[in-house]
Order: sequence, then C-alpha cells, then structure tokens
Amino acid sequence: MNNVLLASSADYKPSTDAESAAWYKQKIDFIADAGVTQVKIAFFHYWSGTIDLDNFKVSEAVRQTEYYISNSGNDANDGSLNAPWQSLAKINSTTLLAGDNVYFNKGDHFKGHFVVNGSGIEGLPITISAYGTGAKPIISGDVGAAGGGDYKEAILIENNDNIILDGLEVRNDRTVSRSSVADTDSFGISIHNSSDKIMSNFIFRNLTVRDVFAVEPVFRS
Repeated sequence: MNNVLLASSADYKPSTDAESAAWYKQKIDFIADAGVTQVKIAFFHYWSGTIDLDNFKVSEAVRQTEYYISNSGNDANDGSLNAPWQSLAKINSTTLLAGDNVYFNKGDHFKGHFVVNGSGIEGLPITISAYGTGAKPIISGDVGAAGGGDYKEAILIENNDNIILDGLEVRNDRTVSRSSVADTDSFGISIHNSSDKIMSNFIFRNLTVRDVFAVEPVFRS
C-alpha cells in the first residue's frame, strides 16, 4: 500500500462550546486505483477536548452485478447469463452488494439452503428473481439424509435488508431431522435480526410459498 493522498477534507475546529457539543458531519469521496484493496483513513485531532466518531461508514462504489443460477450450469462458470452457476452454495458464498440481481432459472428446482449474503441500500435493493421461461423456479430446504437433514428454512436473510424477492416458489417440507435444528421448526423464508441495527425495506412480490411442514408438525392436511 503506497502512501498516496486520495482525498482530504477542509480543517475543522470548533470555535464555541455549542459547536464542540454538536455533531460535525463530513463526507469524502475518492477513487482508488485498480487493484487497491486497502486504504488508510486518518483523523488528526489538534484541539483540546474529545473527538467522538459516530455513523462512520466506508461504502464501495455500486457495481450492480447480475448472477444467474441454473440446474444445467456449473459453479466453475462466471455466473453470467450464458455461463450460469449451478448451486445454492455458490451464490451463498458470493457477497452481494447494493443493486445486485440474482436470477434463478424458471422450471428448475434448487434444493438446499439459500442464504442471502449481503444488503442493498434504500433506493438500490438486492433483487432475487427469475429468468427464462416456464414455471417459477423452486427453492426448497428439504435435502434428506444425504444432505445432512432438512434445513430449518429454504431461504435465510440474517442481518441484511433492502431486499426484493420476486417470482419464486418456496417450499420446505421437512421429514428428516437436522443437527441443531428443532424438529418442530420449519420456515419457507426466515428473516432474522441478531444485531442492533434496524432492518427495513423488504418486498415480497409474486411469490408462491407452500408445503412448509416441520418434522413433527402440529397439523398436516
């Protein structure tokens, strides 16, 4: 990492007690050279008193990538429309950013645990939807004993928000126990907040959710 100045802000020093007690907001934009993975951010405090940093955030430029998943794809592909990935594990391991789109091929059935790995931002959500022709793509958490037991949920969104789910079919008919998952639990889509942030902006559009049963269901028709 070279010590090249990318951006700096104007000097700020509070001149009154009221200014010292108030929050001072500053935004700095810069563009790093290609290949740069680390930057230094320094604060110089040259007056008496205490400096508190709050809501400090570094945001990556929006790149809005599209990812395609098909039963006939291959995880060694690049995930594009003409060379889709195949597995839920592959998209699970991909960090999604604001504006990204994930497309599941219509007519295909994806068994396993789809974990939405990333958040959108207000006005620029992550969209999970379908492409191609035919019936809605199915995502189901029932993988049987060979998959280590059926998952608690087919789709998990944890500590992420600003997400749209559109045009999917979700199932989770659990019949095989899974370690650390209660036999009485079963969800099609689970949204979980284990952080202290407020999660918001979820849109569920044109979804079919059916056949969601636990291993030990309270009622089964």
